[in-house]
Amino acid sequence: MWIYDFDGVLLNSLDEVAVSAFNAVTGKMVKTIEELPDGLVRLFKRNRFHFQPAGDVLPLMQWSLDTYLDQPGKLLTRDEFSIIIDNTIEPLINRTKRFYAARNRFAEQDSRRWLSLNRPFQPIWDALIARGGEHVILLTNKNRRAVFTQCRHFGLDVSEKNIYAGDDGATKTSNLDAIFRRFDARPICFIDDSLRNLQDLNAHFNRPLQRLSLFLAVWGFIGPDDIETARAAGIPVLSQKDLLARLGAEAV
Repeated sequence: MWIYDFDGVLLNSLDEVAVSAFNAVTGKMVKTIEELPDGLVRLFKRNRFHFQPAGDVLPLMQWSLDTYLDQPGKLLTRDEFSIIIDNTIEPLINRTKRFYAARNRFAEQDSRRWLSLNRPFQPIWDALIARGGEHVILLTNKNRRAVFTQCRHFGLDVSEKNIYAGDDGATKTSNLDAIFRRFDARPICFIDDSLRNLQDLNAHFNRPLQRLSLFLAVWGFIGPDDIETARAAGIPVLSQKDLLARLGAEAV
């Protein structure tokens, strides 16, 4: 059984995340990526791969605002990003709620522009539509409301009960526990574009018996060394073509 991360695997949400994070940090309500300084957008996107829980996008955006004029090409190391998070006083759950609130305000005020900042990754999106959206199971740090709305807007009829999301501080680890309980004894394949998420899940679940197979999506928001690091750790890397071939083989 395949389970999918959402942002970075099925949906390219990078512009929307940048705009919503900017709004959350500044208290403004911009509605297009063009309203943000080009250098800010480039620096934020360059370092997007670092954050895992949604609330960590706010320190990344604040750092980008503080940095883009002086160091427009800066690429944070993992340790440097960890220091930024460690020095953030606001608790993660509060940051997460603030980010989701900014996103929801934007979606409520101008749903057309909010949705226009996202686009499905192809051809995987249309392939899942053809297989039946009601069978798709999502494991994401994004809020459920946004995921459900975006899926339905772009034609993927996912069931709301199949969205394991980041609301109320839920993590991918806790949500995957719930998935294992729901689908008792079934082996699970999970694909994500966050190597750190995959490493965390591998350390938590794959002891001593492996029920979980993990894969890195190379078309997503990955870091410059992630492919090499994943392979060294025994985590297979997949292109969309690779993933579609596996899904096709299972359907035979």
